[in-house]
Amino acid sequence: MKTSNNSPSDKEAAKNDTPNALISDSDLLKFFNLERENVKDFSITHRKDGMYVNITLNKDWVQCPVCGHTTSRVKDYTDKKITHSVMTTTNCYIIYHARRYQCPHCKKTFYENNPFTFGGRLSVATVFNVLRDLKSPNATFTDVARRYGISATSVINIFDRHVHISRRQLPECLALDEVYAFKSHDSNYVCVIVDYLDKKIVDVLPSRRKYDLLNYFMLIPQEERNKVKYVSFDMWETYRIITKHVFPNAVCITDPMAST
Repeated sequence: MKTSNNSPSDKEAAKNDTPNALISDSDLLKFFNLERENVKDFSITHRKDGMYVNITLNKDWVQCPVCGHTTSRVKDYTDKKITHSVMTTTNCYIIYHARRYQCPHCKKTFYENNPFTFGGRLSVATVFNVLRDLKSPNATFTDVARRYGISATSVINIFDRHVHISRRQLPECLALDEVYAFKSHDSNYVCVIVDYLDKKIVDVLPSRRKYDLLNYFMLIPQEERNKVKYVSFDMWETYRIITKHVFPNAVCITDPMAST
């Protein structure tokens, strides 16, 4: 029978040779796009709802955004909870101890630069990962939201804020219609512009008001608008007025389904 004669130093080495020891604090900080010299305190705790990363940045000399004077005077701290998608196997939250400075010259207070978010409660990495996953043709808002532990509404807001899809070229046969707006500050209805022949959407406007439609179409070059030959719409009078004004070569067609 073989007996073990490991020395205390061998046992200590074996103890340190664990998965936890393979990841240093510096490695973890890279997940949050931070350098060790910029961090004052950094700790990780595990709770039932996920992993919590407590971070306080180092104090620095900063410039007052109001009067331009530099200061390092700290007024107080505010804890901000930020959802971070550093991993998808468990929820991850940053508890950011945000430092608020006070300018001794003009007495105004302001927060230090926040390296984790664009100003909301979702980290930059989370926003990036959501936008990346939404590129997949099969991705849905609900699936992506579930993957990163956020709501489908948050995913939709990220998409609306960061994705700007160019409109299609105006077709010869154009249709105007409206859809009830579930979330719009401009109008109760959004205006949908459709290619009448291939049934594909040209653009979606946040309002069907006369002023908004006129401003939108007048920004389209006259040469492109002149190629529109037919415009179909329901009995909404604004559509007829707009069509006569911005599509001089088009014939107005009333949608027969609108009168039924």
